[in-house]
Amino acid sequence: MEFTLKQINRYYIKSHSLLCDSHQKNPVEVVREICGLNAQSARAPYLSLWGRIEGFKKSELSKALYEDKLLIKTWLLRGTVHIVPVQDFTIYQKALQGYLVERLRRYLKGVSFGLKANERVKLHQSILDELRDASLTKRELLSKVEHLMRDYRGKEQKIIMFRAIWELSHQGLICHGKPTGPWYHFKENRFTSVENWLSGKEPEGINEAEAKRILLEKYLHSYGPASIQDFAYWTGFRVTDARKILDEVKDRIVSVKINDAKGSFLMLKEDVDVLNKIDKDMRSVRFLPEFDSIVMGHKDKSRILNERYRKKVFLPLASVAPTILQGGRVIGIWNYKFIDKSLTLSPFRSLGTEEIRKIKRESSQLKQFLESPD
Repeated sequence: MEFTLKQINRYYIKSHSLLCDSHQKNPVEVVREICGLNAQSARAPYLSLWGRIEGFKKSELSKALYEDKLLIKTWLLRGTVHIVPVQDFTIYQKALQGYLVERLRRYLKGVSFGLKANERVKLHQSILDELRDASLTKRELLSKVEHLMRDYRGKEQKIIMFRAIWELSHQGLICHGKPTGPWYHFKENRFTSVENWLSGKEPEGINEAEAKRILLEKYLHSYGPASIQDFAYWTGFRVTDARKILDEVKDRIVSVKINDAKGSFLMLKEDVDVLNKIDKDMRSVRFLPEFDSIVMGHKDKSRILNERYRKKVFLPLASVAPTILQGGRVIGIWNYKFIDKSLTLSPFRSLGTEEIRKIKRESSQLKQFLESPD
């Protein structure tokens, strides 16, 4: 089977709820459909949902995440902070835990100081005990367990504490609680136990191999057609390991070609008919935040981004700029400063009259959302 890039983009945009047909969806549905919200910055998950759900209010995400606990936030894909549905947490955690723990251990090998093995076990257990029924900042947590780090002082204790939180999160034992500060800016993160967060909503247990198979299928449903290299990039897996997972589900997958794109791409057999039937208009404009899933979903960005503009979006120090999406393509970047309420638009090319009109209308709505009290 062979498809045009326009067909692929239309399907991709629809899969990510960006075709103006998500007005009846709720945050949990959309988060499940796009395989998680990147939450490395405070405002990003709110803006990702604002671009996908008509009439979305900030309180909807805050309620689903921090009050109803239908969503959970922790380090997952590529070792970065994501929000996923509670009911899917076991899938992500079981599939990614081996990669996350191995990656962390490689990093900690270069550490010049740290607790002995038995001291670390005691510290970790003490942290879990403190977080069992509480949600605490690192500073609050440190005050309760610093007696276990008597040989260290000040900055060293803070570093050891952060590494312990990181380790326990990677093991699927603790997660993020509600942070301090306004919705658009973290002052201090809070942490709590996963057991406490999931209370009464524990997902059905699955093993690592099954979780990896399900995760690949979920990825292809949301990001396909995609290459195995794209899947490895999205998860953080080695390509060789990603191929082993593919071998387990190949009976449910079909290989397709994209005009003007090298190589073959994978998608679920059940999604082929959907791809063929999509005829929605892609000309609408969307303002998306830094690290949005649609930008981070593939190693090869050419389906949505001209290579000449890559460095304008993918910035130094692993930063990713907020983007302007039009016609299924990134046509520029934007920036908003809360300090003076200024919105700066930086298109990559000259825009037509109709494009300018649409961008002005959407940017006006963006400013309204950013500045509204809800």
